[in-house]
Amino acid sequence: MRATSGKRRKRMAHTGKNKLRRWEFPAGSGIGIREIINRNAGADHGLSYRVTIPARLAGSRQFRQFASVETAEAWAQQQNQGIRQDGQRHLVLSGVQRADALSALSILDGSGLTLTEAAQLARDHHRPPASVLSVTEVVAKLLAEKEAENLRARSVRDLRNRLSVFEKAFGSRPVADIARTEVEEWLRDLRADPEAGGKALSARSKKNYLITVRTFFNWAVAKGYRTAENPAAGISTPKIDWKAPSILTVAEAKKLITAAQSEQDGRLLATVALGLFAGIRTNEITRLDWKAIDLTEGIITIGAEIAKKRRLRVLELMPACKLWLNRCREKTGSVAPGKFNERWAKLVKKAGFTDWRENRSNAMRHSFGSYHYALHSDAAKTSAMLGHRANDQVLFDSYRPLARKKDAEAYFAIAP
Repeated sequence: MRATSGKRRKRMAHTGKNKLRRWEFPAGSGIGIREIINRNAGADHGLSYRVTIPARLAGSRQFRQFASVETAEAWAQQQNQGIRQDGQRHLVLSGVQRADALSALSILDGSGLTLTEAAQLARDHHRPPASVLSVTEVVAKLLAEKEAENLRARSVRDLRNRLSVFEKAFGSRPVADIARTEVEEWLRDLRADPEAGGKALSARSKKNYLITVRTFFNWAVAKGYRTAENPAAGISTPKIDWKAPSILTVAEAKKLITAAQSEQDGRLLATVALGLFAGIRTNEITRLDWKAIDLTEGIITIGAEIAKKRRLRVLELMPACKLWLNRCREKTGSVAPGKFNERWAKLVKKAGFTDWRENRSNAMRHSFGSYHYALHSDAAKTSAMLGHRANDQVLFDSYRPLARKKDAEAYFAIAP
């Protein structure tokens, strides 16, 4: 059907003598045009022309409205040609975007780069102005990078948990605007459960939060998301009163390993033996495989992929440790059983330790370090067993004063 002229349609709208018209343009294209009366405050103000491209052509139905029939038909003609040439891809980009893409391709001419490659390079190297990104956005970028760097899952979790607390206070703020005084006030007022009026955090917990926030701002500065210095750098670190680590008495160590031998079919016996008599961290034990233990040679290899500090260490097993490991029924696969935390909670409760999680979570490792040093009086040897550096102050501060040699002899004499 041939369309009447724009002037005639406008007269029809004003006189109201004819119905509004619909037609397909170009003919056979499936693209429709219809007249729309422009009404305002009950009065008609001429016609406009709505072009509709159906979903079967565009993927989803698209509309566009024009003031004149000529521009409506010209646009419909252009879309029809584009769809016939490129299909639905023609409608993915606007005219401005297509022009931009063509301009970009002309700039890349002779460079050997595709438009996609150039976009990837720009994305990787572009740094938004420091004032643009919020704390929430920078936290997300930091966590994504740490996960990509294969940081330990537990380390990423700790980082995420502490930064989420910081984010609750400053999330929508530009990372460039956070001042030192604000961070100091936030740290001072930190509470265990602020919504429930919880008590203030301990000095150790505040120190951990401060270290995390310093790390966050150092990273933000290095990435260019903040031009000013780290606002947490000059904040004084909370002073922590020295507290002797909890170690097990000889009698308590006997109770724990005896329970491990009999409870849950002895599935936690290897864990306890390696904790008490090799000083291996529980988190390392849960990642350990029996292939790393050579009972014939009496050595165990803690690989870099397992060790907390990613440093490989090879340990010579104490005789007591070898004796207990030889009593284990299963010596293949993972050293620690599945559902470890649930099983461990049942074991320590059965052994009579009601405060293990609160006060004794590292008691096996602390006991080994203390008794080993008391037995040998050799800081380098004990440090090597624990995975510390030879001059690590932790050894002298935490282990040296806690045990006597006669107790150490009795401790390492605990046998099946």
